[in-house]
Amino acid sequence: MKTLVLLLLSCLTVSAQFEFGSGGGYSVRSLGSSANTGNDASETIAAYTPRIGTMLIAIVVNTKAATPDQPNVTGNSLTWTELFDTNYLSTHRLTIWSAKCGSGATPGTFVADTGATAQTGWAIGLVEIEGTYDTGLNGVNSRIQSVNANVSAGTTITATFGALRGGTLCLGLLGANLNGTAMTAEAGWTELIDANFNTPATEITVVGRVKNTDTTCAISNAGAFSGCIVGIE
Repeated sequence: MKTLVLLLLSCLTVSAQFEFGSGGGYSVRSLGSSANTGNDASETIAAYTPRIGTMLIAIVVNTKAATPDQPNVTGNSLTWTELFDTNYLSTHRLTIWSAKCGSGATPGTFVADTGATAQTGWAIGLVEIEGTYDTGLNGVNSRIQSVNANVSAGTTITATFGALRGGTLCLGLLGANLNGTAMTAEAGWTELIDANFNTPATEITVVGRVKNTDTTCAISNAGAFSGCIVGIE
């Protein structure tokens, strides 16, 4: 039985389509990302075409002077399920979303919005996974193993999993208060997305590891940062 593990942290990234892990039962690729500061109520990832039968995972960070608003997401006429939601540092909101592509997957765009309520910035990223074990509606039976929010992490933030199920794929989704300084993933993890904007300092990073047996994922930076990390299997 194949399983999906998601490691979610607060941090930001922009990336074109990039794939790793093909041929081992999994194929994982970034479908894009976008990050902008400004008085804006939405953010969009440009047109992409998901593969039939794949699972999509989206990370959304929106910012505001205080208590960022709950975002909504749409894309490819799919049903999106919210897996995780938290405010961190009082100015950043991190949400994680999933959707399953059926037999009629078509080109589309991914949009996160807060209706008519403007935010001070957005960072969003989208990853496609082929070959996952995703029971329940849009994979919601994936299990949250740990939540570590509002962390003053120094130069490294780490998510620690419990026992992993066999044939595991892990993703690390990180959100932090950085802007433009490259993040470094632990050895064995591949970076898929890295995007950021300046005001307030916000960065998202997504990393992955196939057939994972490593129960920790550490992401580091040369400078100190704070953020949020969540472990989902």
